[in-house]
Amino acid sequence: MTDDCVKFGIVLVEPGLDHVISASQDKGPLFFQDRLCLILAKEYGWTCVSNDKPLRQKCLNEEVPVIW
Repeated sequence: MTDDCVKFGIVLVEPGLDHVISASQDKGPLFFQDRLCLILAKEYGWTCVSNDKPLRQKCLNEEVPVIW
């Protein structure tokens, strides 16, 4: 699987314990995975790719770039 990722230019990212703890403590309409995605996108300046309306709205509120 790692070879396929390299072939397609995909970089695997493993969140740190601090990211996981932060995502697990935040409550609201987002699922854990969505909160983790938002945290990583915000920290690293990435664009969040999602069609989930609550996640998209949270990204807009926190000025994280988001596309469908």
